[in-house]
Amino acid sequence: MTGLAAPLGFSAGSRPARHGDLPEIYATGLGAVEPPLTDGMTSYLPDGSNVVTQLTAARPRVRVDAYDLGPKNIRFSGPAHDMAGVNWVIVEIPRNLVPSSAAQLRLAAGRGMSRSGVTIAVE
Repeated sequence: MTGLAAPLGFSAGSRPARHGDLPEIYATGLGAVEPPLTDGMTSYLPDGSNVVTQLTAARPRVRVDAYDLGPKNIRFSGPAHDMAGVNWVIVEIPRNLVPSSAAQLRLAAGRGMSRSGVTIAVE
């Protein structure tokens, strides 16, 4: 998906996420990655020439309103390539989400849960 998944008018070019879209979620606190990174490092090689792919050791759980996305809907979970300490989660919007201009988006890893108030627009 290109652009921002948000209610129409929220930002120039924004639109609700649709079935099959792959919105990106940025978060912290998702735990260790495999293979491990040195503290403060990003997943770029030291010379910046390439990206090494790490995955979070445990996949996060993602919930949109009352719908738990299954493992097939969580396409990637690992370090953001250019931001040390930030995780990047890519999810696929499933067909059976109830349309909403402000669906609650929750991310959980281990015993931690993202704060409430984060929303995504879906149609």
